[in-house]
Amino acid sequence: MLNNSLELNPQSMANLGNKSKRFNTTTLLLCEGIEDRSFLRALIGGRNLGPFDVKTASDICGDAGKGAFSKALEYAVPITGFGNIERIGIIADADNHYRKTVNDICDQIKKANENSNVAGRFSIPAAPYQLSGGKPRIMIVLFPAQNRRGALDTLLWGAIQDMKIFAGKLHCIEESVDCADIRKWQKATLDKSRVRIALALSHKRSPAVSIRKIGLQYPDVIPIASEEFDEIAKAISLIRS
Repeated sequence: MLNNSLELNPQSMANLGNKSKRFNTTTLLLCEGIEDRSFLRALIGGRNLGPFDVKTASDICGDAGKGAFSKALEYAVPITGFGNIERIGIIADADNHYRKTVNDICDQIKKANENSNVAGRFSIPAAPYQLSGGKPRIMIVLFPAQNRRGALDTLLWGAIQDMKIFAGKLHCIEESVDCADIRKWQKATLDKSRVRIALALSHKRSPAVSIRKIGLQYPDVIPIASEEFDEIAKAISLIRS
């Protein structure tokens, strides 16, 4: 027996889809949170990667985070325009366990397929950074890069270290890390702290500037052209190719 985890009948799903924002392209990028969404939109626009629908899980199903991909896939099916979606990129932080994160996302794809309204339409990629078969084809992409631990902030921290405006402040950031005795934190968490310290020390107009504003309202903070973002930009291009 199929497990309808949404506990919604097809009509309820259709009604939900009608109330949701439609899909306008053939490629959906599904990410964890609003900072990821903002970064991806800035990267796509800044590098002219082409038209994408970029949405968080919460945009689609109301639940946020890495554990909401299954529900988001289920809820995406009845949304207007989903029938035109040919490719889906599921983009998440690798965090401290790259392989575990990949396996968890694959398990969520399997779970979505068990929903009677989905009916097994999603194929599971053989490996991250590779497109699955079927329609829509799916690719799993993890921040910061293939086979690396960390998060979006790990990418941002890499870009920050290469920028002249931060050159005289890097030692201050590392001294803060040592002073707070957080160097043993997991990489993703440590890099999040480093990025926020760097922004607070360097952005006079708004020391509390959010990563959501980077590349959009404040393109001077971390240039979207940074070579640190080349691999993720290439992966996004492959999703749409």
